[in-house]
Amino acid sequence: MNPHSARVTGGSGRSSTVLDPAVQRLVDASAGPPYLHQLGPVDGRQALPEMQGQACDDFDVDAESRLAAVSPSGLVGFWLFRPTRPTSPLPVVA
Repeated sequence: MNPHSARVTGGSGRSSTVLDPAVQRLVDASAGPPYLHQLGPVDGRQALPEMQGQACDDFDVDAESRLAAVSPSGLVGFWLFRPTRPTSPLPVVA
């Protein structure tokens, strides 16, 4: 198991899902009231970074915004993230 991961336990007390510690902190912070959807836009935008905790270091990646034609009637925008200096061939998701 990844030493930087945490476990979420279900109602039975047994572990069911492994989460990154930063994600686990967000889950724990948002588990009780006031819930994010109850705060409204202004307070919600302030609360979210507080719930997420400390910002992590920036990853060394190249980010590129692209557009792709998805039908004759439209385009979809997406971000492409790649390691800045890959040391081996990158995996493919098909």
